[in-house]
Amino acid sequence: TRTFQFIYQILRTFFVVGLGEELIWRGFVLGKANAALGSENAGIIASSVLFGLWHYPAGQDALQVIATAAIGLVYALARCKIKHCSTLATRLAHGLHGTRFLT
Repeated sequence: TRTFQFIYQILRTFFVVGLGEELIWRGFVLGKANAALGSENAGIIASSVLFGLWHYPAGQDALQVIATAAIGLVYALARCKIKHCSTLATRLAHGLHGTRFLT
């Protein structure tokens, strides 16, 4: 039914997409990029560009990849620059952002 499908999409967006991508990109890749590049700002930019490019094979065009990289930049900046911002906060933001496409 439509109700079941909607609930499934909400749960998938929050717990699979939001959780998975944030743990990978802001939890792991961002930290490794910061360490490898020796600069938090360079790591933020590099991980955001990679995040955008990672979505390219998913059928997004160049403009969507740029927009996705910009969203990744916002999440990475929040994670690094806001005191006490955790991947939990970025997972919630990512999940909320993803649910806007479900209507």
